[in-house]
Amino acid sequence: TDLLFYPPAGNPATLAGIIADESAGGAPVVVLWMRHCVCPLCTKHVKAMLKLQLEVDFKLVVVGGGTVQQAAEFANEVGLNKRDMWTDPLRKTFAAVGFAKNLAAPAKLFPLKNVLEKFVQVNAQEAGDPWEVFQLGGAAVVLEGNRIAYLHKDDYAGDFAKENEISKLCA
Repeated sequence: TDLLFYPPAGNPATLAGIIADESAGGAPVVVLWMRHCVCPLCTKHVKAMLKLQLEVDFKLVVVGGGTVQQAAEFANEVGLNKRDMWTDPLRKTFAAVGFAKNLAAPAKLFPLKNVLEKFVQVNAQEAGDPWEVFQLGGAAVVLEGNRIAYLHKDDYAGDFAKENEISKLCA
């Protein structure tokens, strides 16, 4: 897609450009779309993917729905190279790929009180959609020739792509 991603440092880029740069060495590219840069479940998932990356050769590209500053802070928190962290503040790429906004998604894991508190927190941020608490993400594995070998669309918060599936495709 030609929709722009924004990095913590540097110039905006397209998804096609990022994948072309990352796949230049021949390794598969795993693109993770997180619900948001402050999502604790997403933090755990990205850390698990970084650990998997030590065992299996792939390039990891992470896209969050927050601000550029939140993306930089997230990259620092999880130990991700800032050049591999991107943000799509308006979540246009989320929509282009077909990731859903599910009003019940957070409620499957958290009590309603927590969901409402998160809604208020997100609504108070400088940039962003107040409904982003309901945004779902997913993952794609892109192989040589820009072939999408795997696409996972989260059904609810915490429904992430399975590490063993990604590992098999990237091995």
